[in-house]
Amino acid sequence: MESLTAPCALMPAALTESTTLGQNPDAAILLAFEQWKTLHAARAALPETASEQETALWDEIDRLDHLVHNLLAHTPAGVACKLWIAITHNTPDHAPEDAAFRTDLDWFITQGDALDWNVRCIVSALVALKTMEG
Repeated sequence: MESLTAPCALMPAALTESTTLGQNPDAAILLAFEQWKTLHAARAALPETASEQETALWDEIDRLDHLVHNLLAHTPAGVACKLWIAITHNTPDHAPEDAAFRTDLDWFITQGDALDWNVRCIVSALVALKTMEG
């Protein structure tokens, strides 16, 4: 398994420290997903002239994306992380991507049939997982 705490110059310090999420079998997925979201927020906040920083952030985002993809999920929360990332790979539009980075399920539900079929299928799965979690 890849290290979740491999240093990235642009990763917030709190995320580079060793973090435990109890005995959760999806702790590695959950941590990687939180880092993925944080790095997307950092990328969005960059000035347009920060191309080197943006490239470094994309490299780390891609690493985390692959890590989440390759880890086997054991809980609804772990599966949900995978689905949120899948949404970002299924839409060329910024609004759905931004909502996925925020894990804003309500935003997707209100969009209804305006969403692409693939994204609607993913949203349906996320709703089911949320129901499973109680």
